[in-house]
Amino acid sequence: MSNQETPNCNTVDSGAGPKYYVKASILGESVRMLLDTGSQVTIVTESQCSPEILAQLAPAPVSVTAYNGSAIDIKGVFKTDIIIDDITIKETPIYVTGNNFKPILGTPALEGIVLDFTERKIRSKGKCCPVYLSSECLDTQNYNLKAL
Repeated sequence: MSNQETPNCNTVDSGAGPKYYVKASILGESVRMLLDTGSQVTIVTESQCSPEILAQLAPAPVSVTAYNGSAIDIKGVFKTDIIIDDITIKETPIYVTGNNFKPILGTPALEGIVLDFTERKIRSKGKCCPVYLSSECLDTQNYNLKAL
């Protein structure tokens, strides 16, 4: 390719995978949580917690950063069970953020859970629950790359 040519790389509609989530219950409250095998913590927002929980938060034992390396404002952490239909994930550390993030079910909660994206289910100890696809859309763009 000469230095004058500019390749046009187009993303395709199916270039990004779907987002999978579960309908969970935390302390009796219904929470739609993103299944995130890249997240090392489970996160909910401050607005999803009762004042009683917020008053009892323990200090976070680790700093939490987003994928891009930016700091996530963590108010504290608490432990409780997460219930997803017939599956109970016991004593899960849940980090509370002041940021406006979507709730995330991270790897500590997913240990021992089998993710079956083909069947759209999660399984644990002989029990299974549905996994849902997000209806959120990903914007696609054209990128013009220039040879150096």
